Amino acid sequence: MELSLWVPLHSSLLNALDPYRVRSVATTGAGIGLNLLSPYIPQDQLRKAVAEIKQNRPYWLGDFYPLAGFNAQDRDWCVWQFHRSDLHAGYALFFRRPKSLQSDMTVSLRGLDPAAKYEVTFAETYDVKDRRTMTGNDLSKLRVNLPSPASSMLVRYRRIEEAR
Repeated sequence: MELSLWVPLHSSLLNALDPYRVRSVATTGAGIGLNLLSPYIPQDQLRKAVAEIKQNRPYWLGDFYPLAGFNAQDRDWCVWQFHRSDLHAGYALFFRRPKSLQSDMTVSLRGLDPAAKYEVTFAETYDVKDRRTMTGNDLSKLRVNLPSPASSMLVRYRRIEEAR
């Protein structure tokens, strides 16, 4: 997370396919450190992971906001946001770390028009779980619940209606 503040173009190595670990290392470049010929690699999950990385790629050169500080403790949440004001869209990633006892986190997404309406999707896995229309004001106090430790939530948003 801290590297994204200073070096927008960097890469990491994927060594697992679960959303928590893929989202933790997915950046502008992502190498795959898995034996793709192995019958134990779930190809459908690999395809979904790569598709998610590609869908997030346009936002990596936008504004970066660490939304929960820079604490690297296993008991604390980690949340960051990439926002493209020219696209009126972006995403936030929420990570409930392995030793966190807190099942929810509330943050204020940045760069949004409080009165505008946004289409917002929520994905704990690689599949969208929920789709809502929310205002920028709603997103300034966005609460995400992750019942299990070592889990993540991808929240994507795009403006669908300007403020009147």
